[in-house]
Amino acid sequence: MMQHSSRVMFVLAASLAVTLGEVRAVGAAAPPSISVDAIVPSSLDRVPIHYNAVGQGVPAVVLIHCWMCDSGIWHNVLPELRRTHRVVTLDLPGHGRSGKDRKVWSIAALGEDVKTVVETLHLDHVILVGHSMGGPVMLEAARLMPGKVVGMVGVDTLLNADAKRDPKEIDAWLAKMKADFRGQTQQLVHAIAGKSSDPAVIDRVAEKMSSGDPAIGLALMDSLQHYDVKAGMQAAKAPLVGINSTMRPTNVTANRNALARYELLLLPEGVGHFPQVESPQAFNRLLEQAIASLVP
Repeated sequence: MMQHSSRVMFVLAASLAVTLGEVRAVGAAAPPSISVDAIVPSSLDRVPIHYNAVGQGVPAVVLIHCWMCDSGIWHNVLPELRRTHRVVTLDLPGHGRSGKDRKVWSIAALGEDVKTVVETLHLDHVILVGHSMGGPVMLEAARLMPGKVVGMVGVDTLLNADAKRDPKEIDAWLAKMKADFRGQTQQLVHAIAGKSSDPAVIDRVAEKMSSGDPAIGLALMDSLQHYDVKAGMQAAKAPLVGINSTMRPTNVTANRNALARYELLLLPEGVGHFPQVESPQAFNRLLEQAIASLVP
């Protein structure tokens, strides 16, 4: 399991519950200083997308969660970041409070959903932050919004633009997950978390992620495992800063060959795949550093 886990570990993320926002609207844009807790139909297929916007400041920062979690993953990030930026979180369709009635689940579709939220809020200058599966979703969203995305931050994701995954190994791993979605997901979460992390926190992460809809989870995992990271980075074009764990190597050379403006910041030793909940203070410092380096 550990061998297969290492091939898919960049796709996972955690979530803790959070309730945000003082104003509820449906697809309504608001002045930048107003907090908004809203729902907008996806421009792709009208699936409802729940999103939240707080704070003020340019560029806006859009936080994209990952596989089998929701916007709650960012609950430790918002208090600091909202002081200097307009900060947007969303539940990608299939997750959290967003709709789950979609015929085809894919990374490309989730990129369209992020674009829907950015355009609903009339954001012209944004930095996209994607954790794990949120990394490829971020690339797809950036590709769809040339001129709007001034930079990207990947959180323990997009480790190697040249990585090639054996389709047979992918199919075998997905078959195990299909047979025991809950058990395989929980096992994987514990395998990629930092070894010094609070076990109670990781248990909550594992419970959250393993409680999602297996059909949606399997479809997105399949799309993710076949995603062409190199092509995605080349198409996104915006500069990218990675904030990655030292538990898995990052191929900086390969990433720079795909996207010339790629920089890497490393998390402290012992911090694993879920830095927002494993080491929030250290993660927030690196996120602020990454965003500052991307501001034009």
